[in-house]
Amino acid sequence: MRKVLAAAVITVLAGAGVVVPVVNLPVPEAHAVAPTTDEVTFDGVDTAAADDATALEPAEVDADIDATADQPDPEPDAAEAGEAAEAQTELGNDAGGELAALSPLTFTGEFLVAGVTWDEPAEGDEVRDVAVRVHEDDRWSDWTALEVDSLGIPGERGGTQPVISPGSDGVQARVVTASGKAPAGLRIDVIDPGESAADELSAGAPAASADAATGYEIQPSIVTRARWGADERLASSWPTVSAHLKVMYVHHTAGSNSYSRSDSASIVRGIYAYHTKSRGWPDIGYQFLVDRYGTVFQGRKDAISDNPLGAQAGGYNTETIGVSAMGNFQSANPPAAMVRSIEKVLAWKAYQYGIDPQGRATLTTGSSSVSDTKAAAGKKITVRTIQGHRDTNQTSCPGAKLYAKLGGIRHNVDTLVDAAKKRYGSVRYTTAAVSPSAPAATQAPMQEYSTTTYSWRAVSGAVKYQLLERHAAFTSSMPDGRTWTVIGSVKSPKATITTSAGLTRVVAARPVDAKGRLGPVAVLRQTTRPVPVGSMKFSPSYTKVSSSKYYWGSARRSTSGTAYVQVSGVRQARQVVIVAPTGPGYGRLRVTIGGSTVGTVSLATAVTHSRTVLTVPLSKSMSGTVRLSSVDSGKQVRVSAVAFPRTAAPPGVPGRPKLVSLASSQTPVQLADSTTFRWSAVNGALRYEVYGRKASHGATLPGSWTRLGTTTRTSYTQAMSAPGTVWVVAVRAVGRTGAGGHSSYPSIARPLASTLWQRSGGAHVWGKDADDRYYRNYAFGARNAGSTITVRGAQDVRRVRVIGRQDADSGRIAVYVGGKRYGTIDMRGARDWVDGFDVVLPRATDGTVVLKSLDDRVVRVSAIALAHR
Repeated sequence: MRKVLAAAVITVLAGAGVVVPVVNLPVPEAHAVAPTTDEVTFDGVDTAAADDATALEPAEVDADIDATADQPDPEPDAAEAGEAAEAQTELGNDAGGELAALSPLTFTGEFLVAGVTWDEPAEGDEVRDVAVRVHEDDRWSDWTALEVDSLGIPGERGGTQPVISPGSDGVQARVVTASGKAPAGLRIDVIDPGESAADELSAGAPAASADAATGYEIQPSIVTRARWGADERLASSWPTVSAHLKVMYVHHTAGSNSYSRSDSASIVRGIYAYHTKSRGWPDIGYQFLVDRYGTVFQGRKDAISDNPLGAQAGGYNTETIGVSAMGNFQSANPPAAMVRSIEKVLAWKAYQYGIDPQGRATLTTGSSSVSDTKAAAGKKITVRTIQGHRDTNQTSCPGAKLYAKLGGIRHNVDTLVDAAKKRYGSVRYTTAAVSPSAPAATQAPMQEYSTTTYSWRAVSGAVKYQLLERHAAFTSSMPDGRTWTVIGSVKSPKATITTSAGLTRVVAARPVDAKGRLGPVAVLRQTTRPVPVGSMKFSPSYTKVSSSKYYWGSARRSTSGTAYVQVSGVRQARQVVIVAPTGPGYGRLRVTIGGSTVGTVSLATAVTHSRTVLTVPLSKSMSGTVRLSSVDSGKQVRVSAVAFPRTAAPPGVPGRPKLVSLASSQTPVQLADSTTFRWSAVNGALRYEVYGRKASHGATLPGSWTRLGTTTRTSYTQAMSAPGTVWVVAVRAVGRTGAGGHSSYPSIARPLASTLWQRSGGAHVWGKDADDRYYRNYAFGARNAGSTITVRGAQDVRRVRVIGRQDADSGRIAVYVGGKRYGTIDMRGARDWVDGFDVVLPRATDGTVVLKSLDDRVVRVSAIALAHR
């Protein structure tokens, strides 16, 4: 039995127009409450219950649950039984189906909120009508029809709206389905929301402080989730928010109007528990609820500061919010205090979002299988900005009496908004929008690596930044601009995000100030990942060629003039981007979409590149099967990846720089501490951006590029002084309309520091020999076979270069990588000279590198370099 708690005494002070609560008793601290849910399962029509003459009486739509009926007679006579059977047939016909289930009269113990739920029914067994009646004050109520609704999320249980009935201790339900077959898992969920100090709180939290024109100046007092005792463990992720607020719905809840002030927080907890525990929703369905005393309760998480989606109107939950009046107002008038608080909530949001309370707006009808939208899915409809649930859906909500007051509510809300504008002015953000940093060539329009960093300039007044996104697979259309998905927040102006293969993702950010107020949304970047290799169909002549330098670690190679690569189901492509190895004598690929040729690309380049990015811009958004067909028979083509960005290529962007080949002294191994990169001038280029990737010994090259510098010349000198590092450098041209694609140079490896060498000792000791002919002016020499130099932790080794002395007395060195012998260096020669000796591996290899002398002859090693090519 729930206790009746004494209400605090409140004194109203009219001075200066301020209402100050003066509490005579200590205000208890609200705490989260875990509700108790009991289940009454039933399946089919209970025979004894069906014999009751009142069991099949028509339900009143949104009837007040307090309206009581005569007590059911447990033993009806034969005539009454016949009438009941006839009523059963009529009941099914009226609902467009057949009676599928009727529960027995069940005494449950006291509860506050109840509803009927079931497993998802099979097609043809849809639930058409649900009604309940409750036992209260030793009497059974009339039947009340409950609206069937759905959120349309995975794992959701079918069900009805909840019914509110303080003090009830019994319940009965009946269900009509299209086929007359009861759905599996049918049950009545009765909820006792428990007791909390929140039940004694009659006033909400104070409104936000009035900083000029922020939109919060006229926020009414609101009982937050913490204050009404929400058990946040019941909620789960529901990250979708509307990008704009256009329309505000007014609702009412089914059930009793006779609850006390101390029942209100319990009712909200009960609805919350029913939505989350019984229905499997991630949160309560309404953004705000208002009780008959005018108390405003926060519903959805973040509803005060943001515009999270709710379940206020099936098919129209996007770009709307719902304010639900707690009670039934089909035949009862809503109290003046309730109406006034509803007006305050609507005026606050209308002022905050720039909504004309007397105006109209356009909504797009979503798909909602059980919410009975009046318009077909996908249809745009024009509605009032403040409206009742019944305006767009087949329901009587918010009840005839409350619906009749909507005209006056719109007028009063308009008056409140006008007064706010005159006093505070138009609403403006408390922070500026973020200014995103320009993406690197590997980040947009195609994102080459799964993880990338987004960055922007810090915004004055921001304590953190909310991150939002939209995404779609390459076979799906992008979501429209009506919603965002919140993916988290960061304190610094950058975020690292991982995107799966084949996705197009739009990432945005908005500042959040110290009071939790949100700034404007700014798009940081839209980018597209290459499709998974498994989605690329290669014709039989293609064979796989593996290399760690290739995108995805491999390419498919063919020399057939009929070879093709095909990707089906592509949606909304504005570019076709091909990642391919290129080189001298390579062939061409013709690109078609839906059978129409859109361009041809050549894979022939002056020098061999492992990853060349080739782009075919499209004049419009195109969908269909994309095919890359070989043009030149006998010429090889290699393809690693393909992507389909949904943004148009900027018009007139500069082309890729044509690189001047590096000298043999620069790649694959360079002894000098810096190198100069050169390229040919590009038409339309205003400047050139130089990017680099580098890795120290024992590390792999990073996936992302770092900008090294900018120049207006066609050359750039980069310092490379650190021993043992491997560099890859790229350059791109930047014009007035954007940046072109990047061209990358072959990798460059620097010799290792001799401190990384582990030299054998004892009979196989290495001595140090000084000579200005050596690299760094010294070398280490050994005279006995079996002397070793060991370098641990090597990564991606394709070439081992040993710089040493060659003369007639020198011996040989065996080279091992990862325990396998890959070659022998013969340092004997007629000429006394310091030279470089290479052992080239067939593939990139990790592991320990060992140099081992094979003869009892002197070998002198001045430097060791481990190159990636």
